[in-house]
Amino acid sequence: MTSLFEKSHFSIYDFMGYIIPGCFFSTLLFVVFMGVGKRSSIVCYVLEIYEHVSRGTMNSTVLEILLLGFVSFFALVLFYLVGHVIATISHLTIDRVLVFSLLKYPFIKKLDLPGTNDYFIMALHALIWFTMIAAYLFLLAYLMFNWWFSLTISLNILLLCIIIAIIRVCVIPICSNSPDELLVSNENWPGRYSKKVYGFINRCTINPISKLLFLERKFSENFIATVKQRFEETFNVPMSDSDTNTYWLIHHYVISRSGVFEKYKNNWLRLYGLCRNTAMASSLICGLQVLLSLKYRLVISGTPNMQVCALCAVIAPLFLFRYLVLYYNYYTKNLIRAFYLLSSPNCDNVNTSGNPTVSFSIPNWTTTEGNQSVYPD
Repeated sequence: MTSLFEKSHFSIYDFMGYIIPGCFFSTLLFVVFMGVGKRSSIVCYVLEIYEHVSRGTMNSTVLEILLLGFVSFFALVLFYLVGHVIATISHLTIDRVLVFSLLKYPFIKKLDLPGTNDYFIMALHALIWFTMIAAYLFLLAYLMFNWWFSLTISLNILLLCIIIAIIRVCVIPICSNSPDELLVSNENWPGRYSKKVYGFINRCTINPISKLLFLERKFSENFIATVKQRFEETFNVPMSDSDTNTYWLIHHYVISRSGVFEKYKNNWLRLYGLCRNTAMASSLICGLQVLLSLKYRLVISGTPNMQVCALCAVIAPLFLFRYLVLYYNYYTKNLIRAFYLLSSPNCDNVNTSGNPTVSFSIPNWTTTEGNQSVYPD
């Protein structure tokens, strides 16, 4: 079903999802601190170590080769570890906050499944993303027009965002008795007020992104009904009651029956992992530069720091949008289509190579927004 390389402990996803974003972040962070120069004690310490090591290996080719090998290995391990840190942060901020809480998971959207709404938590998440977007816009204004007051506003908004995030991560879990219980009831006045706050921010920021990227596009009602029926027949549980297991059951069903679909799915998985973590790495660089402006003067306006900040300010939203498109319109849709084909009565058997032998007529897949056929996006 999978190749020997894909079964190994180190996979292509480790390279695309961890090493590349980790290398990207570490390299740009190094450039930023080089721009700060000897004003930073970290830079002075690194330069001092480099001078001592250079003098020790100056007259020995063997030591130079060993040093080069050690530095290369250390850098690779560092990129990999930094990539995992970035992936953890992106999971908490992009996956859990933006996708799970605000946009809702792709399976819920594409298959029109019922979801639970905790408006108090959703309002906190909306505030986090609203402050992040506001800080980004003011930083962009500084980069374009060199307005110092916009950098000051961006810094203060970013600090507010960090405070809200700390409250969400540290305080809310302590106050909550159970993960299944609402901390604040949606019927009480705090819940109703939170719903209004979430609704306002959702209309201003989340909905425009969703419509711009066509994330709201669903399958036709007949197609959704057929998928739900086959899901229930296959797993003996209604799709509406399976919660997050809906994705995992369909995922394991598809990869266990077809090696072709598994490779197809893995390709989208690697791409959207790369985009998500690269977007987060770029955002972290921008955020760190704004925070460093508290200590160092001209940390953003100097060369090459301004170029680095401008590069990351462009890359972050582009890769975030690309991630959302890959996740919603490619990965999820094709996984659902693969389940539809493999669970079809006309899909007679699966051969030993994992490739299905399929004999069927192509169904008329249409969107809920008209009679246009839904092709792979």
